[in-house]
Amino acid sequence: MGKASTKTFKVGIVGAGQISEFHVRGIKRFTKATVVGVADMNIEGAKALAKRHKIDESHVYSSLTELLAREKPDIIHICTPPSAHLSNTLEALEAGCHVYVEKPLSIAYADCDKIEAAAQKAGKLVCAGHSMLRDPFVQKALKKVASGKIGKVLAVDHFRSQEFPPYEGGPLPERCRSGGFPFWDIGVHSLYLIVELLGEIQGEKTILGPPSDNNNPRIKDWYTMLQCERGVAHVYLTWNAQSLQNVLHIHGTRGTIRADIFGMSVTCRPKRNRMPGIAERLLNAMLEGQGTVCQIFCNAFRIATKKLLQNHGIQVLIGDFYYAIEKDIGRAKLEPQWTKLADKLDDFSIRIGILRPIPSIADAKNVIQWTETVAKQGDAKNDEFVKRFPHNAGSATTLVTGATGFIGHHLLERLLQERDKVRILVRKEPSKEIMNNPKVEVFLGDIGNRESVFEAMKGVKEVFHLGAIISGWHEEFQCGTITGTQNMIDAALENNVEQFVYMSSLSVLQTAAAKAGVPIKEDWQYEPMPKRRGGYTESKLTAEKMVLDAVNDRKLPAVLLRPGEVVGPDRPFLSGAAAINAGGRFIVFGNGKADIPVVWMSDLIDATMAAADKKIIDGSIYNLVDPTKMKQDDVVRTFCETTGAKVRFLHVPMWFVKFASWGLEKALGLLGKNSPLTPYRLDSAIGPRDFDCSKAEKELDWKPKVGVFGGLKSMVKK
Repeated sequence: MGKASTKTFKVGIVGAGQISEFHVRGIKRFTKATVVGVADMNIEGAKALAKRHKIDESHVYSSLTELLAREKPDIIHICTPPSAHLSNTLEALEAGCHVYVEKPLSIAYADCDKIEAAAQKAGKLVCAGHSMLRDPFVQKALKKVASGKIGKVLAVDHFRSQEFPPYEGGPLPERCRSGGFPFWDIGVHSLYLIVELLGEIQGEKTILGPPSDNNNPRIKDWYTMLQCERGVAHVYLTWNAQSLQNVLHIHGTRGTIRADIFGMSVTCRPKRNRMPGIAERLLNAMLEGQGTVCQIFCNAFRIATKKLLQNHGIQVLIGDFYYAIEKDIGRAKLEPQWTKLADKLDDFSIRIGILRPIPSIADAKNVIQWTETVAKQGDAKNDEFVKRFPHNAGSATTLVTGATGFIGHHLLERLLQERDKVRILVRKEPSKEIMNNPKVEVFLGDIGNRESVFEAMKGVKEVFHLGAIISGWHEEFQCGTITGTQNMIDAALENNVEQFVYMSSLSVLQTAAAKAGVPIKEDWQYEPMPKRRGGYTESKLTAEKMVLDAVNDRKLPAVLLRPGEVVGPDRPFLSGAAAINAGGRFIVFGNGKADIPVVWMSDLIDATMAAADKKIIDGSIYNLVDPTKMKQDDVVRTFCETTGAKVRFLHVPMWFVKFASWGLEKALGLLGKNSPLTPYRLDSAIGPRDFDCSKAEKELDWKPKVGVFGGLKSMVKK
């Protein structure tokens, strides 16, 4: 693959987030430049990027100012969040650097003039990161349009389903704070593609979906209609619709082009003269399918031979930009000798790219104007949503996290009966009943965010910390369970909280080592291999140890509760350790006689309130399990009784299940994946487990009043 630039430049990278990785790769692959420095406020992130690319740590900085002063680069790449693009670009230009700015160029139309004036004064080039224009599949579609394959372009549709990386805790990233961020980050791609095909945008109409349950991002559906110089366009961006897609439809007077950018294929349905309608439709469908299949195999080969790269457009555009700097061509027309040079390069998208000017400030202006217009509507909707929640602490002295969860909302109901006021910290808007209850103070925030937790903790004397992640990515467990618990501990201590009730889990114990007839008390050994049990066990174990350390080292006034699997009146209970519902037939691992440790919801709430009311603050731990044994088959029968399903068992011998899980673990291990089912997990979840709850009975005066079987019978009657 040819190089777009042969001159050696000194390059600085500002912003060490996910996209910066592909900037460094592009610099290495398509240029002879050297990355001389990396800058980021998150110095650890900058060090990680530098380490991956063998850049000495002495060339890592916490600010662009330091990088410019020490390294004197020729080119700066701005890979920061959009809100920092203007200031960083102006600073780099003032230092005499050419600048590549990740999309969008800036977040205000007025900023474009400031950047343009600074670039002219410095005599330097600024490249707007409209990288999808260099994507090989977009390039292929544009080539078909230019050839007249579909006649005159009339309309464009762009559908993009997306997901952001999980929030890991700490300061809220811009994507979680700004309502308009999704359109600045992704919508800008749609707009510059549309401008390329239909000319400048002249008007828009946007409909936004409702605020979502979490803020990553808060506004997850964007529907935008655009009136352009030469036609109309429709954009649908979504963080709800799955799977991930990036599809561009270009409609013309003589046919339609479909560019599946993530699917890596471009197909065309042209108008075929003198052919009956039904025959034309069938032929187009057949050729489109055939073309897609052929492209899949071709692109697999291109990926294997590194002719097709991840974020290909970014890397190619970097090469084009450096070539433009080297030849000092800016937006001028290419001379014939440069066209000949381009023809010699072996990568099609580079050839096309060099024959096109780099995206400039002028190209970005109309795109920024309308991106800003749409994004502001997202900002307004997000602001309107946030204003529903109080910003100042009221008189409540009880705080609950996880109050909208399965256990949490039952605890909240009990607290509202026994406390004057209760404050809850939530990520999503609770029910109208809760929002309108004068005894409830609803704080919007994330326990992974220190600022949110400390604000909610003001004036609080009693804490019930139930908030945790049940399933998800590693980063989500880190944020919602580990970082969240640390934030709660720190805030409780700073605010002199008098009672901290922590809801832990029996999964923190090494139940695989249990033996029949040997009771598992609170001092049973911890799980020594939590990673083998999964993210939930690993994070809950870490969090429990953090609470106990805070009790011992920092005098946190805490009590810890470890409930069994909680059964409640809200929903039928079917534990994964008991059975799997496979289309009405219940697959049970083993003979169906393994005990499932369970506790009825109201009995758990009784124990929780007792621990708080008795002011137990010495770090005591209590196992909470119904003494009445409930076996796997019992769980299935009661589930069927409450749902009306027919009882149909399929008992699978445990030796077979373990053998199959062993094979699955080994197979996925070869692919670098964790298996959801392993022999160790089976031993931990299905085995002899006899939990001793005598400590709770003695110190909390706790005995189940309803019991699991009594509660389930009441569910059946209802």
